[in-house]
Amino acid sequence: MLDIACQRVLEFLGLIAASSPPSSAYFEVSCNQSPLFNLSLDNENGKSRYQIYLWEYPSFSKRLLSHFSSVTSIPNIPEITLYFQSLPPEVIPAFKCVVMPFRSVTWLRASEQTLNFLLESCDPHCLPNLHTLMTSHEKYHEWSRLALKYPYGIVVAFLQHRKAIGLPLSILDISDHPDSWIHDVEPLEHVSCLTIWYVDPATKTVADYVCGRNTLTRSDSY
Repeated sequence: MLDIACQRVLEFLGLIAASSPPSSAYFEVSCNQSPLFNLSLDNENGKSRYQIYLWEYPSFSKRLLSHFSSVTSIPNIPEITLYFQSLPPEVIPAFKCVVMPFRSVTWLRASEQTLNFLLESCDPHCLPNLHTLMTSHEKYHEWSRLALKYPYGIVVAFLQHRKAIGLPLSILDISDHPDSWIHDVEPLEHVSCLTIWYVDPATKTVADYVCGRNTLTRSDSY
């Protein structure tokens, strides 16, 4: 019965998305207490056109995630916010199904924790058309455990990984949090043609820094 219910929900979602293609999506999965599944499809004005919100239905949430890759109209969404938190091992296969459909995404907003899941648990070539990453200011609470693996931080590791597999990003947008936790941009100098959008501390306006072309002084560091 749960499988049938999931199919019906996702079929309806597909019809809605196909009839009025959304310009962006917000996708949240959290397992702090029980699986939370929250999907919102938005139009160009940022208004939600369709939303699935499940809080107290862990079995249905988990099953719905496992069926998510069957939604054929989802790949047309160009912008997405992904928020994944405290996913236990048994949910990881479903997590992979969540990311697989978003092949047309060009703009991603994600936290450190979400980027860590993308690095460690997903197909290395997921989100093949991604060119812009906007990072949230939230620090990953398990960062100390990953410090040796990612000495320059998860964001830098993600950008270096994308370059290594032949899918480099063009823009890193950290303008949303001027006091960024990217302490050392030296590793990014080798990410060719990467542009960093940041808030200039002197003018308080958004400026850009092209890796490999500019000399970043200490006063400019994020």
